[in-house]
Amino acid sequence: MGTIFFKKKSSCRSHGAELASVLTAAENAYLRYFAAAFGHSYWIGGDDEVVEGSWTWAGTDAPIDYNDWGPGEPGGARNENCLAIYHPINYHWVDADCKYPSFRYICEKPYPESGPGHGIGK
Repeated sequence: MGTIFFKKKSSCRSHGAELASVLTAAENAYLRYFAAAFGHSYWIGGDDEVVEGSWTWAGTDAPIDYNDWGPGEPGGARNENCLAIYHPINYHWVDADCKYPSFRYICEKPYPESGPGHGIGK
C-alpha cells in the first residue's frame, strides 16, 4: 500500500485527521467550490481496495451512499481503486489509479466535542 493515495491518507492521520468523507450534497458542494477555487484535482477518502466495486470511506469503512460520480464513473478498471474530485470534469468524482502523483488531497478532522471542560475561558 505504498501508493500516493495511501501516503496522503497516512499524512492526514499523522495530523489527527482522515481523507475527507463526503456524506451529503451540501458537503460535496462545499468541496467542489473549494477545489474549483484552487483549480486542482483532489484525493478524498474513498476506495474499493478491499472488494472491487464496493466503495467505502477511510477511517470508518462505511459504504459510500451519497456520490457525485462523473459521467461513466466509476470506470471499474482494476487499477482505479481510489476516489478523487476531478478538475477536468467539473469536479465530479472519478475512480483513479492510486499511484497518480499530481492530485492534491483534502483532510478532515472531527468537530471538537463541547461540554464540561471544552469551553473557551473555562
